[in-house]
Parts: sequence; C-alpha cells; structure tokens
Amino acid sequence: MNKLCLLMIEDDPIDAQKFVRLLRKNFKIVTETTLESALARIGKKKFDAIQLDLALPDSPSPQETFCSVWEVVEAPIVVLTSMSDEFGVDMVRRGAQDYLLKTETSDSLCVRAILYAIERYRLVQRIRELQEEQSLIFRNIRREAEKKMEEYDHA
Repeated sequence: MNKLCLLMIEDDPIDAQKFVRLLRKNFKIVTETTLESALARIGKKKFDAIQLDLALPDSPSPQETFCSVWEVVEAPIVVLTSMSDEFGVDMVRRGAQDYLLKTETSDSLCVRAILYAIERYRLVQRIRELQEEQSLIFRNIRREAEKKMEEYDHA
C-alpha cells in the first residue's frame, strides 16, 4: 500500500525532526520551512494532508499563515501550535480539520489526528458533492414543474 503524502510546514529543525520521526512509518513526508516555499510546493504537488506550524518566519501572524495555506490547498490541515487549546480550537473554527499542541504529542496521537483529519475532510467533500447533486435535482424538478404549470395554464 502506498503511504499517504504529508506536507509538513515547520521552521524549527528540532520540531521537524521530532515529527518526521513520529510520522515516517505511516506517511511520505515533504518538509518546507517557510510559508513562501510551502505555497510554491502546494502549487506543484497534491498532498493528502498538511501539518502546519503557524509561527513561520515569513508570515506576519499565525492567522495569516493559516489563511494563506487554507485558501490554496485542497487537503485537510492539521495545525501545530505551542499556544493554547483555545487557539487550536479557533483554527478549527476557521477551517482546520484538527490541531496538535507541540508539547503534547506522541506518534499514535499525531498519526491518528492526521488520519482522522483526512477522513473528516473526505466526508465533508462527499457531503458537498451530495448537496450539489441534490440542488441540481431540485432545480430540475422545479423547472419541470414550472413547465407543466405553463402547459396547464395555456391549455
């Protein structure tokens, strides 16, 4: 079975090594250290998931880091933070699939968070597809009903 491809955006080499060690059994990992290089990489390759450190040297704020990646990627984002749980939850409200506190990580927790994020993302995508299909069906039914009403009115 092919490993899932994870883009790890992390500027701290010690943290990057730690997460590569925790995740390499389960994922093919591509690492970028700046927002600019990560965005360039996202433009060239499709990833199954993104693990995103929000404190990058070339980004003015954690929120801007998240928004910059979220706007261009078509994959679930798991946010890494050394800030509070409240901050992580705020990132989930903004669109991240999950968050991990850098101080509370283990290999099973990291792997599970990323795999669950991928599944939730796929489910959300499927729900959107079904909603679009449903909307199309209802539009077609409405058009047909209007057409029949028009025929009835002219009869």
